[in-house]
Amino acid sequence: VDNKAVAINGAAGAANVGYTPAGTGAVATNVQSKLREFVSVKDFGASATASDAVNTAAIQAAAATGLPFTLAGLTINLTGSVTITNDLLGPGKLLRDGTMLSVGADGVVVDGVEFEGTATGGTSVPIAVSAINRSGVTVRNCYLKNCRVTARNTALARQTDFRFQNNTVDADFTLVEHVTNQNDVVTVRGIDGVWITGNNFTVLNVHRVLKIADTEAATTSGTAFRARNVFVTNNRIVGSTDSNKQVMDLYFFTSDITVSQNMIEVTGFGTVIENKTGEAQDYTQNTFITGNKISNDFAGIGL
Repeated sequence: VDNKAVAINGAAGAANVGYTPAGTGAVATNVQSKLREFVSVKDFGASATASDAVNTAAIQAAAATGLPFTLAGLTINLTGSVTITNDLLGPGKLLRDGTMLSVGADGVVVDGVEFEGTATGGTSVPIAVSAINRSGVTVRNCYLKNCRVTARNTALARQTDFRFQNNTVDADFTLVEHVTNQNDVVTVRGIDGVWITGNNFTVLNVHRVLKIADTEAATTSGTAFRARNVFVTNNRIVGSTDSNKQVMDLYFFTSDITVSQNMIEVTGFGTVIENKTGEAQDYTQNTFITGNKISNDFAGIGL
């Protein structure tokens, strides 16, 4: 009995406790294996009373495990950008004047996290999630305040599947230069397969709400590297700006874009939807703009 007690109470005691999930056909394992299916930032020293540096290091350590991890309900002022190669789950809140999360692997999901940009000036609005040359990235069920999201292809390589779904966005970029600088709420470049669906945007003095554009490596007319197969559907966009830019900019060398069933009530934007997909290209653009409810004090759709 004593030996069993020592085995259970030791550092690896959980490995000595069996566990079988409920349900027919469940595979037996042990408590240690089950608990190690994901981690928490609290496992690495994060807490409500720890310093910003300690909490940021805890996020970096959790991300380095390669396992899905949670913020465990904490609010963390990041001291630097964190690279994640695994899924990040809320609840929890991240704040920073700068890039908060950089996606370092394909297939990463960010779900249920709050982000707040804290910039009070300058030329760049903070980035909540930056995915460069990554496929299969999803940002969903998040709340974003005064920050933006970018998914960019900077190489001559095919990138696929970016999803921005069911998020709530309160974007006030008034304090940051946004008339000349392209501080767009969501920027997607050179991705084949994009779903921007079910989001609620409230915007003030942003450059654009959405830009869909070509890869940044080169213009790639007619190649597999360009942005295409994009669905912008069932979003609500409300607000105003002094930028006189577009709500949605469908840029050169993009194709197969569907913009449908969106409710857009804005002022101060020069155009709501600017469709440039048919310019200077040698393939069928297949752009469908249908079923949207649009209210704007300038042009609705520009070609």
